[in-house]
Amino acid sequence: NDLGPIIRVPVVPEDRAVAAQEELARRGLMVVAVRYPAVAKGDAILRICLTASHTDEHIRILVASLRQGWCV
Repeated sequence: NDLGPIIRVPVVPEDRAVAAQEELARRGLMVVAVRYPAVAKGDAILRICLTASHTDEHIRILVASLRQGWCV
């Protein structure tokens, strides 16, 4: 369900999810790349957890990063 604070963004292949996690970390955001066995083999997701402590700037950085092609 997409009503909670955790957002799942599908990313393939797995190595792209890891690269996205590393790039987002460089940009100051903690996002987790979830891979097999937590998801089906060959699939991956970015697990993003939004909280009240995130600023508008954090959200802008996240959205801009995802728009650069990290998600499927």
